[in-house]
Amino acid sequence: MTTLQLKGLTKAYADFKAVDDLSLTLKDGEFLSLLGPSGCGKTTTLRMIAGFITPTEGTILLDGQEISSPSGVVPPEKRQMSMIFQSYAIWPNMTVAQNVGFGLRMKKLPKAEIDKQVREVLGVVKLDHLAGRYPAELSGGQQQRVALARAVALQPKVMLLDEPLSNLDANLREDMRSEIKRMHVEYGITSVYVTHDQSEAMAISDRIAVINAGRIEQLEAPHRLYSRPRTRFAAEFIGRTNLIEGRRQAGKMIFPSFTAPSSGGADGPLLASVRPQNLRLLPRSGAAPSEPGTLFLPGRVEERIFLGERWDYGLSLDGGQTLRAAGPPEEEFPEGSIVWIALPEAAVIPVEDMPALEAAE
Repeated sequence: MTTLQLKGLTKAYADFKAVDDLSLTLKDGEFLSLLGPSGCGKTTTLRMIAGFITPTEGTILLDGQEISSPSGVVPPEKRQMSMIFQSYAIWPNMTVAQNVGFGLRMKKLPKAEIDKQVREVLGVVKLDHLAGRYPAELSGGQQQRVALARAVALQPKVMLLDEPLSNLDANLREDMRSEIKRMHVEYGITSVYVTHDQSEAMAISDRIAVINAGRIEQLEAPHRLYSRPRTRFAAEFIGRTNLIEGRRQAGKMIFPSFTAPSSGGADGPLLASVRPQNLRLLPRSGAAPSEPGTLFLPGRVEERIFLGERWDYGLSLDGGQTLRAAGPPEEEFPEGSIVWIALPEAAVIPVEDMPALEAAE
C-alpha cells in the first residue's frame, strides 16, 4: 500500500509564492493529475514531490514517512519514485533495451533478472521488436514509450509525469495517453501527472486537482469536476461553458433572460454554469414547446462555426443574453435563424464563488 501526502506545502521565492499551502492525499494506485495554466505552480509541486526542490513550508510524506520539509529532503534517488520528463531524457548512446534496463543495472540486480524485466516491460509497451535500436532510429512516440518503460521497469512506489506528451503531435498524444492509461491499469502504480491540457487529464485521471496561483481550486473525479464546478476558474478551465450572472431568490435562480428552480442556498448574487452541449436548438414557429424540466428560450443564431464533429453556435436571447451552444453536424441552423433554445433546468449549475467575484469588482 502506497500513500503520498502533501501537507501545507508552500514554495516561496522572495515575496512570490509559487505553491501556496497546498494539501492533498493520494491513495494507493491512484492516478492524480495536477491541471492548470503555465505558471500556476503544478510543476513546482511535482518537483518538490520528486525531491528536486526544498519546500519553504509544509511536509511531504510517503507511507507515513517524512521525505521533504524545510529542514531536509530525502534525495531523489532514495525516494522509490520514477519520473518521466517532457524531453524524454533517454540516453542516445544506448539501445532501447539498455535504456530500459539502466535503472535496474544501477540497483545491481542480477543480469538474468534485468533481462527478464526488460523483456516483460518492452512487451507491455509493444517495443520488444525494437529492443536493439537506438533513440535516433525511433519516432517521438516510440521514444516516449521507452521513457515510460524505463520508469515502470523500476517498479517504483510513485511515478511522476511532467507534461510527457507536450512534444508530440495531436494524433500521437491521443495514442500515448491511451498507452499511459493502459500501463497504469497494468501496473497500478500511484501516479502524479502534470498537464495544462484538460482533455488529457479528463481521459486518464482518477482525480484532477485544478491549480490556480499555487492553490487547489477544486479536487474531484473528472466527471464530477466537469459537471459540478465550484469556482469560475474551474468552470472555465475544464471545457467550454456559459457563465451567467443572476440572483438566487425565494427558491429560484433569476437571470436576465430566464428563471430556473434553485436546489438550495442563500438568497443573493449568483453565478451559474451552462455547458454548450446541454443546449438544444429547435426551429421557432408558433408557441414554445412543452417538456417537463426544460426551459424553451426564444433566440437567434448570430454566428456558427463548423468543427467537424459539431456545430458551434453563437446565440442571442430575446432578453439580451448571449450563449454558446453545440449542435450535431447533421442539424444545421444558418446565421439569422430564429430558434427555440431548449435548456434543461438541471443543466443550470450554480458556481459558488460569487461573493469573491463581488469583492473583486
